[in-house]
Amino acid sequence: MGRSAATDLWLDDAEVSRRHCSIATSGGNSLVRDLGSRNGTLVDGEPVQTAKLKADDEITIGCSVLRYAAEADAAAPCGEGGLTTLHPGESRFLSAKAGAPSARTQRDLKTLLRLSNILHSLRGIARIGFGEYDAAMEEKLEGLLLDMFGASSARVLSSDDENPVVRLACRRRAALLMDHPSERGRNVLAAPIVVRSDVPAAIYLESPRSGKPFDDDDLQFVGAVAEIAAVAWENASFVSWLHEENRRLDPASGNGDLGMLGTSSSFRELRQRIERVAVTDSSVLVLGESGTGKELVSQAIHMQSRRANGPFVAVNCASFAESLIDSEIFGHERGAFRPDLYFRLKVITLRTPPLRERPGDILPLAEHFAREFARRCGRCLIGVSAQARAYLQAHSWPGNVRELKHAIESAVVLGSGEMLLAEDLPEQIRAVTPPDLSDKPPPARRWLCNGL
Repeated sequence: MGRSAATDLWLDDAEVSRRHCSIATSGGNSLVRDLGSRNGTLVDGEPVQTAKLKADDEITIGCSVLRYAAEADAAAPCGEGGLTTLHPGESRFLSAKAGAPSARTQRDLKTLLRLSNILHSLRGIARIGFGEYDAAMEEKLEGLLLDMFGASSARVLSSDDENPVVRLACRRRAALLMDHPSERGRNVLAAPIVVRSDVPAAIYLESPRSGKPFDDDDLQFVGAVAEIAAVAWENASFVSWLHEENRRLDPASGNGDLGMLGTSSSFRELRQRIERVAVTDSSVLVLGESGTGKELVSQAIHMQSRRANGPFVAVNCASFAESLIDSEIFGHERGAFRPDLYFRLKVITLRTPPLRERPGDILPLAEHFAREFARRCGRCLIGVSAQARAYLQAHSWPGNVRELKHAIESAVVLGSGEMLLAEDLPEQIRAVTPPDLSDKPPPARRWLCNGL
């Protein structure tokens, strides 16, 4: 394993040496050996030169963490006919050297073309977020696979799913045809969807309970399907990135979310309600704690409304005299009671959730702000360290998103190096030590530096 393209497992990571480490089987044991790497090889957090691996050991190589899964190998008999492997680019459906196609191959090629058109047509859904695209592609792909293979089960599973066959296929980055782990006379297919150097998901199929099991033609076909899906997945990721850049560079581009980021259920519900009320002329009362983005919600409503071509005017009512607010701004009769004014304004109410109610959004927001401020400062960041991430998740964020934004801005401006470190964060963020502070690096992730 290493950064060299000649290695069996290539890791595109500046922290990884060209020939970093190796794993080999000797006497029934799997041994990991460091090959004189610059940053070392860790097993369960400890640096090693040579170590015997056991189930669930975590091997840290640069910014990647690999888990040794002995049970996956046990579930994969390597005897003759027990396991067939197809590596990326080997499917005859995607080879220019294939001979005259048979009738079945011609039919399968037409099916692949139809599948490709369907998957690539989903790119437009990236406008509402890549997470939604993932779900849409998985649902569409599962339905197509059931029709194509007549399988008893067809699923698109995450690469970290507990299914041992899926984990083995993702680790080897190859499509597999193998005996069913628990039922004689049946077999399974698994094919990883490899997007650049990442494996976000894998296709998993089980042969019918009654009928012909999968054969080599099916393996060739599912390998081609996985590679087509990978291209569609990567294209959608790029389109999503382009939309994000367009929104960042031109807030009036019509997308209307103005940098409102979040995937939590409460935040998704808020965005859905914004879309529904924006097309009406009803008054909207936005409530929420300080720093939760009430003005951003107001701008999003404006940008998605029929008034989007007009100006958005934010008025700080605290700076005006009471009489001016009542009569001039709201057109209300002077001298009325406050509750009456409140109920005139309160037609539709939207509530912005505090950050403590959406903890899953803390790190995505932090990474977004880090990218933005790094770009402004001309600093190249490749990520947020594990310790910094732990402190960010442990903080209660009484100041909500505004406090998080200011904390990240301070860390980017005052820090140095390619990682945003825990010591770069303001002292109040580091006041509470996280319960499970770990030195493990974050999952492999790269940010574009200095543009394209």
